[in-house]
Amino acid sequence: MAADNLSQEEHVNILNEESIRQLDHDDLIQYALKITNAASQVLQLMDTITKMKEDQEIAARERDTLKEDLEKVMSELAISKNTTTLLKSELVSFEDRMVKQEKDTLNNGQYLRRRQLEIVNVPANDLKLEVPQLKKKMADFLSVTGVKVVWNDIDKCHLMKNNKTVIMELKVREKRDSILRARKELKDKTAKLKEIKYDKTIISESLCPEYSRLFYVCRQAKRDKIIAETWFFNGRLFVKKTIDGERVLVSHLYDLYDLLGQDYVLGKIN
Repeated sequence: MAADNLSQEEHVNILNEESIRQLDHDDLIQYALKITNAASQVLQLMDTITKMKEDQEIAARERDTLKEDLEKVMSELAISKNTTTLLKSELVSFEDRMVKQEKDTLNNGQYLRRRQLEIVNVPANDLKLEVPQLKKKMADFLSVTGVKVVWNDIDKCHLMKNNKTVIMELKVREKRDSILRARKELKDKTAKLKEIKYDKTIISESLCPEYSRLFYVCRQAKRDKIIAETWFFNGRLFVKKTIDGERVLVSHLYDLYDLLGQDYVLGKIN
């Protein structure tokens, strides 16, 4: 019977008109309840589907919004990256200009000393002389190099603060340069130097404080066998990393950073 079929099925079979007529009162009520329940489930399912569609639309809009936000962030990051690159470039350019300015200032400071010499380890008795007598003593000592020097070649002459060194300024730069080139001859004049008690005295080019610091680091590097040679002449400081290597001009701390490493240089000057 149709009623038996209704009770055995989990889902509702839609009956035709003839089958419905065959149902008794109770079966008809049961069938109507099942139809009503099924319709309610369909409506709930449709509501669920509708809500899912709405959720999908919301998700799609949120996805589009997130995509737009992401594109905006990426654009801002690109702008930020370009700005950072530009700032780095400007910083490097500024640093280069600063180093050039410092080099110019350093070289100008040294240029002011272009006619100066320092005489180191002057005998104590001569350090007590008045300027005219001191000029004559310095002229006599400098003449031992083979370059004829008279007291009148010296424009200025006085003791430095350490009271062991005499700094002088010659009237003519070429005379000073000749003395610096000829000072190596003193090693063959030991007897004469001992006679005048100047055998421990050294002729040195006068360095401004900045170049003095650079030259100190270079001498330390030579002592530590990091470089082969270093010398200062005519206002310029040179370094050779190897005996047969090219000479390198040093006029700034950054030059020494490149040659010796920043840690080494700062370790020597701090």
